[in-house]
Amino acid sequence: MLDLQKRKSLLALSIAAANALFFTPSNLRAFSAETKELRASTLSTTSDNRKNENRSEPIAVTSTAFSANEIIPKPYTGDGKDISPQLKWTAGPAATKFYALSVEDPDAPGGTWWHWMLVNIPANVTQLREAAGKTKALPPGAVEGKNDFEKLGYNGPMPPRGQKHHYHFKIIALNDRLKLNSGYTKQQYEAAIKGHITGQGELIGTYSH
Repeated sequence: MLDLQKRKSLLALSIAAANALFFTPSNLRAFSAETKELRASTLSTTSDNRKNENRSEPIAVTSTAFSANEIIPKPYTGDGKDISPQLKWTAGPAATKFYALSVEDPDAPGGTWWHWMLVNIPANVTQLREAAGKTKALPPGAVEGKNDFEKLGYNGPMPPRGQKHHYHFKIIALNDRLKLNSGYTKQQYEAAIKGHITGQGELIGTYSH
């Protein structure tokens, strides 16, 4: 019985000594300061990583068919030949390996209407000829998706009568090839580009009839 009490006493003394050694007020203050510094460093690193993930270089997009915020000529709409306009863009940053293109109408009554999607445009290609994918060939390896007309390739503006819509010709620079097959959907497109964008830009045109 006495041996058990002695062991308990020794254990209590050991705990007290450990507390005195490691958890004195000064040690606690130092520990708290180090914890705050480590937490701040971690938050800063996380913030920087998020900024790097979201950072992308601007890309200028132009066309010989129309200028920014001007009317898209009839041949490039559903009222005309329904062919895509010529497009040209500035090169993306060094990490760019491919480009992707989309043409979107955010003014559509039921939500954004997609007119064209094209991915895996090689990094050395920075323009598309008029009627690309129809009478003119697409860049090697480029793959078209199915637009909201349920068709493959480009279909031009065709807004409701009396409404003026804005059409966004978007170019996105990517750091990898997208694993998408011909006829992919806009949902698949949006999911595929996440985490791969290195640059982006757009040309906006308008149309009404």
